[in-house]
Amino acid sequence: MTAATDRPVYALGGLDASNAPQLIGSGVYGMAGVGSFRAAFGPD
Repeated sequence: MTAATDRPVYALGGLDASNAPQLIGSGVYGMAGVGSFRAAFGPD
């Protein structure tokens, strides 16, 4: 899944031209990134 490789990028605060619009559009992109990362990889 490409989503799994994308998650750490924004979970760690990284932005690029391809993901910035969708992250900003989500509103709480920082928390969403961390939540998605943990959902994918576990709470540890």
